[in-house]
Amino acid sequence: MLLFAASLFCLVLLVNAGVFCVWALMVSSPLAVTDLLQLYAQSGVAGWVSLATLLVFSSGTVHRFIQLNKSTTALAELMGAKEITGTALTAKEKELTNVVAEMAVASGVPVPRLFVMRQELAINAFVTGNPAEYSLVVTQGALEQLDRDELQGVIGHEFSHLLHGDVQLNLNMLAMLAGLVAVSRVGKMLVRVEVSSRSTGGRMRGRSNQAGTLIAFGVLLIVAGYAGLVLGRLIKAAVSRQREMLADASSVQFTRNPSGLAGALIKIRNGTPSILTNQYAEDVSHMCFANAVNMWWQALFATHPPIDVRLRHLGPGWEARARVRQQRVNRNDAEPVFNANAMGYAHSLIASLPVTMTQLLSDEEGARLMVYALIMAGSQRLIPAPTELTKAQREYLPTLMAQIRTLGKRTRIPLLDLAVPTIQSMEVEQHRLFLRNVDELIRADGRVTVFEYLLRQLIYLRLYPLKVPEKQYVDLAQVAQPLMVLFSALIYQSSKVPAEQQALFATYVAPLVPENSALLPASSCGLVSLREALEEVRALTSFLKQLVLDVCADIVMADNKIQVEELELLRLVCLLTDSPIPPLFVATSGPVAQ
Repeated sequence: MLLFAASLFCLVLLVNAGVFCVWALMVSSPLAVTDLLQLYAQSGVAGWVSLATLLVFSSGTVHRFIQLNKSTTALAELMGAKEITGTALTAKEKELTNVVAEMAVASGVPVPRLFVMRQELAINAFVTGNPAEYSLVVTQGALEQLDRDELQGVIGHEFSHLLHGDVQLNLNMLAMLAGLVAVSRVGKMLVRVEVSSRSTGGRMRGRSNQAGTLIAFGVLLIVAGYAGLVLGRLIKAAVSRQREMLADASSVQFTRNPSGLAGALIKIRNGTPSILTNQYAEDVSHMCFANAVNMWWQALFATHPPIDVRLRHLGPGWEARARVRQQRVNRNDAEPVFNANAMGYAHSLIASLPVTMTQLLSDEEGARLMVYALIMAGSQRLIPAPTELTKAQREYLPTLMAQIRTLGKRTRIPLLDLAVPTIQSMEVEQHRLFLRNVDELIRADGRVTVFEYLLRQLIYLRLYPLKVPEKQYVDLAQVAQPLMVLFSALIYQSSKVPAEQQALFATYVAPLVPENSALLPASSCGLVSLREALEEVRALTSFLKQLVLDVCADIVMADNKIQVEELELLRLVCLLTDSPIPPLFVATSGPVAQ
């Protein structure tokens, strides 16, 4: 209110300055400027000009108050919005009505009338009306481009404005701001009338000087009015930003789902506009979900906090997620989705297994034999079989190893997954003997491959699950070095070409790690270092782990191919962080390399 009073004072001062300039030219006196100012004040002109300015302001404010109070839907109609009622609704309109009804029940606010701005393809929304009858207005773009969770986040934000009394505050501010810009409208009217009169020959030549003076005066009023607009924007920025932060917080409180609101904000941040085309967009800009008008000096005049700031307040990681999604947009990549052929691929793979092999997997001794064969078949040296095996098992082992090699590397993880449930059913003493045999087989050839390490860890963690981490990290910066180890290991697995490795790091890793970070040497990314790093990554919040794994999947799929070794390392990462493997998609007609 203090800023508003100061704005009104500045407006009166500016109009008086303009009138003084015109008055001084008309007086044509040789007096000094200070003497002219004193004479101007004593003449009473200043008082009349100030009164006239206040009257213009008051008329603009009162007119807008009457306009808004005449009907609870007046502002919606002013913005060209159409009410959606009845049963003839589109699927997205039905979704909107359902979301609004749910939100009304959750917040205890009466269900508002719903309007859609059909001509607006940007993502935005606002609420208007009074406590007896509210109206919720959304853009066509919000309906078309937001999924249900995102739409729910936006609606929750708008319901906060209802719950906290922001609507009346915003409408009052809208009316007062209309008064501030009313002076410029008077100036425009004067200029338009005089220019029109001249173009039609309506002025006598003798009055041309007077007409020029009126045009100059009109221009001065326009300038003063735009100064009022600037001051009005300062007022809106001062009031609106904190209310928007409160509304974001309340939306998350209502929905218990920050990802919905964050998803909508990310879409706006990464290129989907929120700017409205309606001529009254400036009037309602402070009431909208996101910035509704373009303006200079956003830091000073914007009615909403920057999107990145809003994302940061929703929780750690959302700002980083936005940057990752923006990179996908820049590369024209799709968000990772499940391969449409994944179920068919799994069906065909299992069907391709020999009957004797599937029978073996259902038996405890057979499942153990399968695991031994998986290790021995992948070794480059001849490894002696475990001594516990019977003569028949020893004789069958070469045949089983040959079948595994024939099926190829892509079957190794599925075979292991099929064997583990049977192994879990063994007695505890059998578990210990089995794990000892596995360790001896892995060490027998003097090296440990990613698959062997995955096999050992997968079996061990299925038999002896990890405990919940005692600590938890809520910021990626807390695990910057472990992330560097993880991402560097994946990059070395995905490409052997130094230039490609650097490109992968710059594209996928750089947005999530401290500035000036560089790809670690391969010697720092071995399996031991990777396990230590993943113990730290495992302590991240679930959301941040999901973000990290999405980036891992991006690295794996960067060349539009998923090599078996890449998938094995990604599976190991997911295993050691207690995370599901991220959905994978490759733009090929063939199956993924799983």
